[in-house]
Amino acid sequence: MNKTINDNLIKNSAIIAISNKISLLQRKLFNFLIAHAYIYLNEKDSFEINLNDLKTRLSYNSKNLAYLKESLMWLISTVVEFNILWKDKDLWSATALLSSVEFCEWKCIYSFSPVLRKKLHQPNIYSKIKLSTMKLFSSKYSLCLYEIFIDYEKIWQTPQISLWDFRKLMWIEDTQYLEFKRLSLRVIKPALEELN
Repeated sequence: MNKTINDNLIKNSAIIAISNKISLLQRKLFNFLIAHAYIYLNEKDSFEINLNDLKTRLSYNSKNLAYLKESLMWLISTVVEFNILWKDKDLWSATALLSSVEFCEWKCIYSFSPVLRKKLHQPNIYSKIKLSTMKLFSSKYSLCLYEIFIDYEKIWQTPQISLWDFRKLMWIEDTQYLEFKRLSLRVIKPALEELN
């Protein structure tokens, strides 16, 4: 039986509210790899996708395969904290976004850690992220805010987020944008403009 993904990514709320240490391409990659693996998460430990299909889905038009590999390796080496906004009242957790990746005969073979697979498959609290909309964003801040807004869409308002948690969600270094005015000018306003 041939299973295919649609335009909706079912994404656990705890995985939406992560410390955003990753680039825009890396977040898009992670989202697409989740969507691609989702229907098999309880059946398999590793997943594969044709590299050309992956590039097409991401609208990655570059021939620089080394950069794509580097982005995937970064997902392995990046440990993120989940559930920063405590929406699903789950226990605190942290893990790498990917546990392994390999390229073999124009296929990308990847896996998630057991902790992450459990969170990804049939979450109690989740949102549906449109992959076609996700591809349009040109800023990691915009994509992060889009996912948070979608996660709280049915509640009609986002929670109050402390400045500390907001900086963690956007992954803004302690030395960056110390004044709120600069944070607003460089991060918040451009992201909201792109969302609008």
